[in-house]
Amino acid sequence: MGTLANAGIDRHPVDYSSSTSNFPGGDPANFPLNSHKWALPIPADETNVNTAIQQNPGY
Repeated sequence: MGTLANAGIDRHPVDYSSSTSNFPGGDPANFPLNSHKWALPIPADETNVNTAIQQNPGY
């Protein structure tokens, strides 16, 4: 839906800052709107028993 609205996550960068670590990949504000990281992977247990389900792209 973010792609359709042309809007990403609205968070302040300080929400993801740390005085001891830097995790830029963990900041959703750094993800492009078409990043596969916006969708979670479907558990293998589910895809193994239900062949109609396809894994989310990127996982």
